[in-house]
Amino acid sequence: MAITTEFVADDIYMFPRGHLDPRTGPAEEMCELQARVILSYSSTPMPSSEATNQKRPHAYRDRERLLVHLRRDLPTLNGIVPPPGGEDIVFWMYVAGPFNYQQQTQYGQPLWHSLPRPGAWRIVTDKNKNFIIMLIHTAGRGTRNGFQRVPMRRGLVEVTRRDGIIVEIKILPPIM
Repeated sequence: MAITTEFVADDIYMFPRGHLDPRTGPAEEMCELQARVILSYSSTPMPSSEATNQKRPHAYRDRERLLVHLRRDLPTLNGIVPPPGGEDIVFWMYVAGPFNYQQQTQYGQPLWHSLPRPGAWRIVTDKNKNFIIMLIHTAGRGTRNGFQRVPMRRGLVEVTRRDGIIVEIKILPPIM
């Protein structure tokens, strides 16, 4: 088994609070590479619905107008590229953490209390599961509160691979 370590520059999202408690918790970070690894799991399904409140991944309507500038040339599920100012669904949201997509209710919640909850962090993708950006539920309980942008910084990440497969990602502290 060949184990290699490399340092790469990556976008690091600085979440103002923890993933599983949307109301409180210390600030936490997650890099784009970590999100891409989550999306690459064979158990992470492709988008298959334009429903915003059924099984995950959920369609994301961007009612907050956070991603208007990123809509250009993105197709809907049926492959049509809508006009840039339209409201057609071209984004999908994945849980930015452990989530069992095969063990969820019809509303995208875990079937059993022992499974991880979806939490507050989201990975936004296009219809092909390509990473676009990360968002967080606004403060407060419930999903009706919408989403907000997450501050981001460019930083170094230590990536460890075993036989070419990523086995660990560590975000390094900012260099002062």
